[in-house]
Amino acid sequence: MASIRPWLMAAAAFAVAFYAVNALHYGDMPLRIEENEWPPMAQAIVDSGKPVIVAEDSHRVRFLPDLRIDPSPFVGAWHPPLYQYTLAAAAVVAGEDASNGLRAIGVLGLLASALMLLLIAREVTPRWRLIGGVAAGLLIVHPYAIQGSLFLDIDNSIYAPLALLAMWLAIRFSRSEGALAPAQVLALGAALALVGWAKLTTTIALVGVLALWWVLARRPFRRSIVEALAFVAAGAATFAVTYGLWCAAVGIPFTYTFDVTFAQKSGRLLSDWWLVDNASHWHLRWLGGAVLVLGLAYLVDLVRHLIATGRPRELDLLFLFGVGVLLNYVLASPTDGTYQGKYAFPALAALLLPITWMLLRERGEHASVAQWLAAAAIGVVAAVAMPDVLVNLSVNGAYGAWSVDLLVVAGCAAALGAAWLLGGRRGFTGGVVLVLALLLVAQGVRSYRSDHSPMYPIPDTSDFRAAAADLNASTEPGEVVIAPKDLGFYVDGRVVEGEDAFARGDVLLAAAIRRYPQITAIARDSFGPPIGPETTALMDSCFLDRKAFGSVGLAYRDRACRR
Repeated sequence: MASIRPWLMAAAAFAVAFYAVNALHYGDMPLRIEENEWPPMAQAIVDSGKPVIVAEDSHRVRFLPDLRIDPSPFVGAWHPPLYQYTLAAAAVVAGEDASNGLRAIGVLGLLASALMLLLIAREVTPRWRLIGGVAAGLLIVHPYAIQGSLFLDIDNSIYAPLALLAMWLAIRFSRSEGALAPAQVLALGAALALVGWAKLTTTIALVGVLALWWVLARRPFRRSIVEALAFVAAGAATFAVTYGLWCAAVGIPFTYTFDVTFAQKSGRLLSDWWLVDNASHWHLRWLGGAVLVLGLAYLVDLVRHLIATGRPRELDLLFLFGVGVLLNYVLASPTDGTYQGKYAFPALAALLLPITWMLLRERGEHASVAQWLAAAAIGVVAAVAMPDVLVNLSVNGAYGAWSVDLLVVAGCAAALGAAWLLGGRRGFTGGVVLVLALLLVAQGVRSYRSDHSPMYPIPDTSDFRAAAADLNASTEPGEVVIAPKDLGFYVDGRVVEGEDAFARGDVLLAAAIRRYPQITAIARDSFGPPIGPETTALMDSCFLDRKAFGSVGLAYRDRACRR
């Protein structure tokens, strides 16, 4: 171990430095897509203790069918509120206007996830410093983890470490020879309840996989079923009681989150194939072809072991959870937006530790300097040859043929295979890890050099900022702008969010523009949203003062609109 530790420490120092440079870079980028929904709710909690914004206090404007302004409050209970309360705590520290400072929660979440990988590795292998350290290092240099940790949302900040915490407890308790003690049942139930307080939808995959793994891994069989039912019931009861008390305290109906999370999104289940196709492209590109190849290798190893012994291994829990999350958000319930793959972030953290363990679980022969140099050369050549698979990902999922992605996967497999063959029949697993790391770092460098916000790989940040400045310079107090929610967040005056207006109907939006001369500007950026034919025709008659900032188009009212 003494000969490994200096190299491991050097690698860890590089990984931390690489992440820090990227974090400083992306942390200053504008909030995009749906990130802007979180800061106002965090401030509402600071002000009132609950995620509710009174309509008069919001800079957002919504219209009712009769064209009156919607007076209903904005309720932020889309999910259980643990994440929003952590953001509120960060807002107290960072200050009301430091919205980008809220990204510190994601940074801390990523570091906590890396720590949990080390703790889980300590439970399953005597080589935990090496295996856990390498897995944690791969996580914090992965482009998905770097950008995901700087993007405001639940799965890629607090959810991943909490899910890993629950699985760590499960692995620890699964080693008990006798039945689980009541304290262990309650502890595991409390961990599941805490995960539920972060988010419920992804927790479905966690609870299902955990219960199945527990039943298969523990003996005797009947007792394992009773134990699984016990800690799942304890978790459900703890969540229901505590969440119910919170709902009563803040005056939000207990069913609100379930209506938003499940009822309104149930149409995604087994939805159109084009959504599945887009989600498959998206997750493949963000996870990386090399991780996919190694994940398939681990799956083969898992199946062989399961057939031979009839019982899953401890790290199979993490792997199966990662697979479950991907199946959920790629196949069963793909989202309706190309950039919504943030939901699969916990899968990345869960997959990397089993993959690393598979490669490094056995102590191989001491590799020569020539082998390491050869592996580094293979990694560098592969990294240079690989195309940039993230920058300029299309909003509408226009990825083209699968041939490009399959070629990337084949190239990654060839590079990993070549590094393996450097060790002969036993393989050079250290070289495989090195090639994987170089591929991840190379994509991270390409993304860093682009002008885009985290998890929004469209290089239009300069145009976005210029358009926001122009809107603020060209509108007066009391005037209203129609804009995408990300651009609207940076408008000083009141905003009709284009996504909400589009959802309420093109005819209604056009009628509101005619009725309210205070609406003086209409903006679109690379996030959209679509503008219907009625509004387009109206714009062509009275919003003829046009400006373009790259992908951002602005139209200002320059005359009275026809009735």
